[in-house]
Amino acid sequence: MLLAMPGPLLAFSGQLVNARLIGLERYEHLALDYTTGFDDRWIAHARQDELLGTADIQSLADLGNSYRMVQEMRVVVFGRRDLLTLVFGLLAPICPLVLTVIPLSALLKKVTQAVL
Repeated sequence: MLLAMPGPLLAFSGQLVNARLIGLERYEHLALDYTTGFDDRWIAHARQDELLGTADIQSLADLGNSYRMVQEMRVVVFGRRDLLTLVFGLLAPICPLVLTVIPLSALLKKVTQAVL
C-alpha cells in the first residue's frame, strides 16, 4: 500500500527532471548576461555613488532567488513529510488491532530492545 499510493505520482518525475534542467540552463544564461551587465555598469565603471536608489540590486537579488527556486525544484511530487503522513495514516488504524493481539507491555519491551 505504501508503494501503491505515491507510485503513480512518479510518472511525472521525467517531466520534472526535464523542466528543471531546461530551467537551470535558461536561468544560467540569463544570470550570466545580467551579472555581466551589472558588473559593467556598476563595478567596472565605479559608479557606486549612483547605485543608491536604483532597482538593479533588487533585480539581481530577485534573479538569484528565482534561480535558487529552479535549482531546489524536486524531481518527485511528494516529499519525506508526505510519505511519513501516509505511513502514519496507514499504520494508525492497525495499532488498536495489534494491541488486542499483543499486550502493550510486551510490545513496549520489544520496541525498546529493538531500539537499544
